[in-house]
Amino acid sequence: MSSDTKEKAASPVESPRVDSNKGPSSNMRVVYVRVPEIIFNHAKAQSYLSGMAWPDYVAKVLEEAGPYPGPASPLKQEPAPAQ
Repeated sequence: MSSDTKEKAASPVESPRVDSNKGPSSNMRVVYVRVPEIIFNHAKAQSYLSGMAWPDYVAKVLEEAGPYPGPASPLKQEPAPAQ
């Protein structure tokens, strides 16, 4: 084991990574998402260009996510226009 590897192993994990033997911690969730390959490749490239590890990048994108301007929610019924 090189000195670089020892230093990395000793540092605390800051991203929401999952230890495959233990599973996610109680305050974490595992997300499986199917996306087109072109979108995945774009996100992976943005992660690399930003200098962030992939799990950190995905977590940051999800933290910064806001409402998407789409059709009105079925829970919020807009009144019908007056005729």
